[in-house]
Amino acid sequence: MSTLASLFSAERLKWRRNWATVAAILCPSSLVGFLFLIFWNSEVQASKLGPGFQVWYQIVYSAWNLIFMPITVALVCLLSWEAEEEAGAWKHLLLQPVPRRFHYLAKCMSHAALMLIAQLVLALLVLLASLLISRYLLYLEMGPRKLLLFTQLSITSFIASLPLVGLHTWLSTRLRGVGSNLTLALVGSLLTVLLAGLRMPVKWSPWALAAAGVRVVFGTHAGMFGLFVSACGLTVLFVVLGTFDFSRREEQR
Repeated sequence: MSTLASLFSAERLKWRRNWATVAAILCPSSLVGFLFLIFWNSEVQASKLGPGFQVWYQIVYSAWNLIFMPITVALVCLLSWEAEEEAGAWKHLLLQPVPRRFHYLAKCMSHAALMLIAQLVLALLVLLASLLISRYLLYLEMGPRKLLLFTQLSITSFIASLPLVGLHTWLSTRLRGVGSNLTLALVGSLLTVLLAGLRMPVKWSPWALAAAGVRVVFGTHAGMFGLFVSACGLTVLFVVLGTFDFSRREEQR
């Protein structure tokens, strides 16, 4: 465990000059900024949607879970691996007397930590924007802040990102190019939403919890426990498969 902790510490040092870190901060910032401008200029339309804070959380986390979070995960994982490839770092790292699987597990931990940072940036900006809206857009009748709901949405969203981290950390070593990775992220998310709307079983889709995560806005928790279990199970499965694949490959990308 001390070896894995050391490798993770080395991964954290790379965050300072890595485009993956920029993606983890820029994606949630862009989302909140864009939706804030829409909300700010919507006036009559926004006031008809319901309690202000609830509507604001619903809009932001729906867009984040279904579109921006899958994109962020895909970019973070891809850019992280691409940085290693461009620097030729694996030629030196894989010569160390450390099992190859530890390098991969440290990379998984690094990607999960970057997504946690992205989630914290999102939460901070959502709260800041909600304060500005409640202070200056009085006609929206923001109502109670519903911090418990906000916390539930944030935690659910982060857990929903973990199976995607496991999937993209693995597939980013196999799929080349931004286009293919982003296509996988968006098609998987939208297909899961479509099948769920048709009442098809999507419990074991990596995007299932993200697609259902906004249910808590409406006080609906039916089936959520099973989705949490499947998300954790898929995370473990993808990490194990990725570790096995990475350990057996003779050459890295």
